[in-house]
Amino acid sequence: MSFLTPFFLWLLPLTAIPLIIHLLNRRNLITIDFSTLRFLKLLEKESIRKLQILQILLLILRTIIILCIVMMISRPVINGIFNLQNSGESALHAIVLDDSFSMAGSRDHVQITVRKILNQIPDKNQLIWINTNSGLQFKGLREDIPPIESLVKSTFLGESLINSLNILAVNSEGEFTSKELYILTDGQYSSIKELNNNSDQLGSFHIYTFIAPEIENNLAITQLNIVNEILLPNDQMEIEVSVQNSGVENIENRLLQLIINEMIVGQQLISLNPGNIKIFTFKTALSKSGSHSGIVELDGDDRMEDNRFYFTLNIPNRHKIAIISDSKESSYYIRESLQALNKFGESLIISEFIDFNSPQLRMHEQDIIFHLNPEI
Repeated sequence: MSFLTPFFLWLLPLTAIPLIIHLLNRRNLITIDFSTLRFLKLLEKESIRKLQILQILLLILRTIIILCIVMMISRPVINGIFNLQNSGESALHAIVLDDSFSMAGSRDHVQITVRKILNQIPDKNQLIWINTNSGLQFKGLREDIPPIESLVKSTFLGESLINSLNILAVNSEGEFTSKELYILTDGQYSSIKELNNNSDQLGSFHIYTFIAPEIENNLAITQLNIVNEILLPNDQMEIEVSVQNSGVENIENRLLQLIINEMIVGQQLISLNPGNIKIFTFKTALSKSGSHSGIVELDGDDRMEDNRFYFTLNIPNRHKIAIISDSKESSYYIRESLQALNKFGESLIISEFIDFNSPQLRMHEQDIIFHLNPEI
């Protein structure tokens, strides 16, 4: 006989609880004052013996109940002629790891948890390992799994659990005595909600969810957006930065910096409550065209991986703009507006055409095309 979850066998000492209670009750004597011993003669020896036997039977029954509960959750398997335990078909174990960016700071904790899980899985059992972003990482016998360090990794993405559950459904077909699913996540609301909404796919699995410990002090830069559609030299641009408080503490007066070409061009002191997301805006201008490297940076906290966001600003030497209109009058206002932006004629090359069939129009060379009064 073997056990699918032998970890719970550590609960076997609990079977001694009824015996301990029985012995303590025997020592708990109650003194009752009475005037005569004649009533004790009414108690026959057989009645006392029956009472003692009843107490022993109750003790045995209580012990058996606790033993059965421990054995039930340990899930014993009897090895017969067809030894499923050795063939690797006795049980299927699947590990789904949330490798999104929010798990980056819990790498050590995840590795420790995974090792504990793997220690409970027999070498000949089937094992599937799926990362939410990276997909299927391993499928085979437990004894053939690659080093844990190569499987426990994080990405800069935020893929949902739905894709992982679909991969699991495809790769878990077959006859098994049991199917065990271990989900390791940071317990964000979106992940738990998806798991509940897709519970029908997991009807044949016993599910164990391991939640990574919460981070106390952490701000994360989640997104960056360049508001301007056209970038011009010496023209003001707006950069929006989304910051989330993914910790459990209130953050006040944390420094947020905008750095372009290794020069600090903007600073803000920001404050956020736990779980909140807020957009902060920087305004700046660049005097030269070309490619410019940028960084948005937060002061240090418990997780450094999400404190920087790298981006590139590409300002062309001159933007090529084509205006397609059937007359000069209809394009007058947009032409004058563009000329106002075109300081000294250095930023924009504006060309006008009657229609798309004009031989001088090379659409692949244009950055922007305005088509006025198109036929619908």
